[in-house]
Amino acid sequence: MSLSESLDAFVAFARRHLRLIGGTALAAAAIVTLSTLLRDRTFTATASFMSQTARAGSNLGGLAAQFGIAVPGDLGGDSPQFYVDLITSREILDSVVAIPYTIPTASGQRRVSLATIFDANESSPAKRRAHTMRKLREHLTATIGKQTGVVNLAVTTPDPYLSQAVAARILDQINSFNLRKRQSRARAERAFTEERLDSARGDLSIAENRLEGFMQENRQYRSSPRLSFDFDRLSRDVTTRQALVTTLTQAYEQARIDEVRNTPVITVLDSPEVPPNPDPRGLVTKIIFSVLLGALIGIALAWLRERRRRA
Repeated sequence: MSLSESLDAFVAFARRHLRLIGGTALAAAAIVTLSTLLRDRTFTATASFMSQTARAGSNLGGLAAQFGIAVPGDLGGDSPQFYVDLITSREILDSVVAIPYTIPTASGQRRVSLATIFDANESSPAKRRAHTMRKLREHLTATIGKQTGVVNLAVTTPDPYLSQAVAARILDQINSFNLRKRQSRARAERAFTEERLDSARGDLSIAENRLEGFMQENRQYRSSPRLSFDFDRLSRDVTTRQALVTTLTQAYEQARIDEVRNTPVITVLDSPEVPPNPDPRGLVTKIIFSVLLGALIGIALAWLRERRRRA
């Protein structure tokens, strides 16, 4: 059978079962349209931020390596992918779902919880919290700008004010987490540096006493090549240990500053705002797809009907 004959046969088949095919297409479109219109509207609040450039590392890491001791270093907190993973982590979401949110309504202020919004009706608090965090992850979107590395955050809920509040809470928790991490790392660096600084000062004092004793015992050391060599060696030892004490002192002071620093770690480019309009429903696209799907179902039913008749 040629292609034209096949097309003619299909057209004839469709004409014979036009009511069935058209009916299933219209029924599918009506079901999709009704379910879409009855579904609650959603509102999406967006925000974007980027990590601040980390300060140049001190010489503490190199000094620690010389002593064979590992010091906590950068944990990759400045990576955009780190923030994308952090947004959906339990560390952040647990604090986000734990508090109620105040949103304005037509009758006044109303306090709601995300557990109520996401219908978390489990019996135990732990299960309710786990259910709420799981549903919140489904309503969160975090992406990275390919060219800039900016992290884009989107939060979708049934209320515009709630979407904005949740997005703002997530940003606050990200900054708080990074502050705690930075201060904890600085605290470990400060403790290590303080210990090494005390030891280095003791070694410097010993080296200086050796040099002082040598100079007192050998006032005419310049006339002896061997004594001049010993003097140079002791002087180099004092100079090296003085440089070590100076570097450790600078690292210690910087660690003390970082331990109590509470400046923001991320730079918010776009703060979350209350979305003025609901999210688009995509009704036209859904209707077209449902019509095509319904027509295919109608064709399949018509084909089964003809086969039954012939049988």
